[in-house]
Parts: sequence; structure tokens; C-alpha cells
Amino acid sequence: MEKLGDQEGVWVIVPYKNYLLTGNYNGISIFQKEGYRWTFMKKMELILGSCNQLIPEKDNILWVNIPNFGIIRAVLNNELYPEERLIFPEENFEGNDAFLLKNDSGVDVLTDKFQYFYSDSDKEFRKIPQLKVAPKLEGVLPGIYKSVFLNPDYEYYPVFNGFALKYLKHNDVVEQKTRTLALRKIEAFKNQEMQLIYPGAKVPFYFNNLSIECIVPNQKNVLYQFRLNDETEWSAWMLENTFDFMGLSPGGHEIHVRASVQGEIMGEKHFPFNITPPWYRTWYAYLFYLLLILSTIYFIRARHNKSLKKQKHKMLLKEQNALRKQAEKHKQEILQLEQERLQAEYDQLKQQLKNKTIELAKKARDNEEKNRLILTLKESCEKAQNNPSITKLKLSEMSRKLDSYLSVEDNTFEIQMDELHQDFFRKLKEKFPGLSGNDLRWCAYLKIGLNSKEIADILNIQPSSSYISRSRLRKKLNLKAEDDLYSFLNRI
Repeated sequence: MEKLGDQEGVWVIVPYKNYLLTGNYNGISIFQKEGYRWTFMKKMELILGSCNQLIPEKDNILWVNIPNFGIIRAVLNNELYPEERLIFPEENFEGNDAFLLKNDSGVDVLTDKFQYFYSDSDKEFRKIPQLKVAPKLEGVLPGIYKSVFLNPDYEYYPVFNGFALKYLKHNDVVEQKTRTLALRKIEAFKNQEMQLIYPGAKVPFYFNNLSIECIVPNQKNVLYQFRLNDETEWSAWMLENTFDFMGLSPGGHEIHVRASVQGEIMGEKHFPFNITPPWYRTWYAYLFYLLLILSTIYFIRARHNKSLKKQKHKMLLKEQNALRKQAEKHKQEILQLEQERLQAEYDQLKQQLKNKTIELAKKARDNEEKNRLILTLKESCEKAQNNPSITKLKLSEMSRKLDSYLSVEDNTFEIQMDELHQDFFRKLKEKFPGLSGNDLRWCAYLKIGLNSKEIADILNIQPSSSYISRSRLRKKLNLKAEDDLYSFLNRI
């Protein structure tokens, strides 16, 4: 259904060649087709007033009925301009409600009393002498609700409870006796909004409530029955001729209606229509859903792949860190082993140094004992020398040998100690030039870790003498009471 224009008060719409003519309250409007739409072209000139009937005749003749004015016969040119006009005033016709009727012989005018036919040769209407008037219809709507000739045989009358058909044939009018069930009005509605629909119409989903009004014209006590689609059961017979169908589902539907008059069931009327699905159930909505699902899957997979890539990167970094830590750990272990090996070698060398020092100390002690023995022998020899009983020559020779032995100083200990502690003795002598050889020997004993008792045993002295010698050494080294002698010597 399409809106043609904004013209108000349209009585009738008739096709004329390639145009549409509409009879309005104030003349005739002309529409032309552009593409698939009808658009307003212009108003027809020279014809004004309320045109409630337009009847084209032949190729270029247009009959116009204007109530309270009369009948106009216009000859139109190609621009739809009325070149010729014949005006037949309303006073020319006896009776009321003049109406145009087109038949095989031409155009007639009907009133409530007589019928007139148009004589083309005389250019005027003539009254038909004998006219049989049909029985008057009951309930015909008055005023502007005029009858319409559907074809040369039937005339359509609007009545209060529907419509009526008059049969016309050779001036004989008979009453239409065939009972007919008609679907008077079909509306789709939601809340207070309504719209008329036609068979096969596509009804928007939001107008999925239908109201159907049916009627059997000029009949009383009519019973009606309906059903929706073929699979449902018929409703109970009822006098109500309006049926409502609420909340219809999307898809094709067909409403069946039948009527019963005095026990006679009339033929069914079918009304097919289609409820269009809501926008979220249309094909483009499903396409959008599909695209949305595919996009969601794509983004989920992309995010998943990105997450996996990130996790792989993290795992790679973690593995690299683990390998780095493991390498660092191995390096630390190797360094620790190397340090332990060096420490072991150092401890071994230190022990060897200690043993060598002890050995030298013992050798020095033996040398001292030997010197004391030799000194004792020398003293004995001197005493024997004073004794005349001993040969003076022999004793003198012994004395010379012993002096020669004593005069030869045994520096083996100092030489070997210097070799073992060469740098240590050099640094001590540089810092403390006043240290004696015995002091240097004490420093070497303490550096290699000998305690005072062990040193006393080596030097064959009393432990108390060892403590006194240790105290004197601290003074020569300028150490305070809180300074550790062993740590000080190890720092040199």
C-alpha cells in the first residue's frame, strides 16, 4: 500500500491511459508514473467542484459527476486539457441523486425515479420511457455514500451492515438472492495503532495481532465460525462477526472463515498473510550473528594465540633465566671448587711451611745444643790445660780445633728461613728495622700458626718466657692491646 499524494477529499481513483485520475472535493488531480511510483502531475483545468464520479469513455472522453451541479462530458487532448465540454445541469434530470452508469450502449444517468441515456447524435440525454424500478434496498447509506457500478450487470450499494449487489440487465432489475460471505475488514494492530492489510500481505512482526470482521449482507441471525491454519480445529459457532488473533508467530498463516444462515453453511473464505520476523530474526540479522560469532571466534583465537605466544615467550625467558642461573650456579660451584682446591693447596703449602719451619727450628735447637756441648768441652779443655798432668801440646791442639769449630757460625737456619719467608722478612725489616733475628723467627712462627706453647717447645724455653717474648714483640711492632698479633702478621 502506497501513499500517492497529499490531496484531501478523494472520492474516486480511475486509470486513464498512462495516468491516474482522482476525483476530489475541489476538482480532478492527475498522477503520472515515474519508475515504480505514482507522482502528482497537475490539476485538470476548467473542471472544479466535488467530483464524485469519473468515467472514461472511448479514447479521449471523460464523464464527470458533480453533485448539486450536474454532469460534464469533456473531450481531452494529449496534455489532458478539456478542449470540449458539454455541461448537463442537475435540473435536466428528474429525481434525486443523479448517478452515471456506463454500459454497452454508452453512458446513462440514473436518478431515484428515472433513467436517461445519452444520444451522441443529439448531444443530449433522453429519458427512457418504461423503467422497472427494483424493490428498494433496506439500510442503504444516505448522502455521499453512493452506489458503484462494478460492470454492466451489477451495481454495488453500501448498506449499514455491509454491501448489496443489484443485478442489471436490459432495464430489468431483480433482487440478488445469492447469500455471500464477505471479509469486510482485516486490520493488524498493536496497542492503539492499526493498519489495514490485504490477502498475501506481509505484516510487520510488531503488528502481529489481527482483527477480522466478516459479514453476510442483508441477513440476520448469521452464525460465524473460524480457524487459524489448517491444523487447528474450527471454533464454536457464534453471532459475533469480529475475530481477534493475538500474538501470531512469524511465518505464513491462513485464516479460514465460514458462515451459517438458517442452518445453511456457506463456502469458506480464506485470507492468507505473512507475519514478517522481527529484525533480530531476519536473514541479515542471522548473517550479522554469524559474522559476530566468526569475529568472536577469530578474536578469541587471536587472543589465545597471542596468549600462547606470550606464554611461550615467558617460558623461553624463564628457561633462559633458569639456564643462566644454572650456568651461574655451575660457575659458582666451579669457583667454589677452585677456591676449595686453592684453599687445600694453600693449607697444604701452609702445613708444609709449618712443618719446614718446625724442622728448621728443631735443627736450630740441635745446633744450639751442639754449640753448648762444644762450649762445655772447651771449658773442660781449658781446665785441663791448667792441669800439668795433661800434655800441653795435645790440649792446645784440641782447643784450637774447638775454637775453629765454634768460630764457624752455622747460618743454615737463617738461610733456609730466609728462603721460606723471604718476602715476609723483607717487609718486616722495611717496616720495623729494629727487629732482631730472634724477633723475625718469632714472627715466622706466629705467622704459620704456632701458639706460644709450641714455640716454647721449639725454642726449649719455659712457656712464661714465651709469653714475655711475645709481649716484647708486640711493643716492637707498636701494637695496641686490642690488636691481634696473628691477624697483623698475616696482613703483611
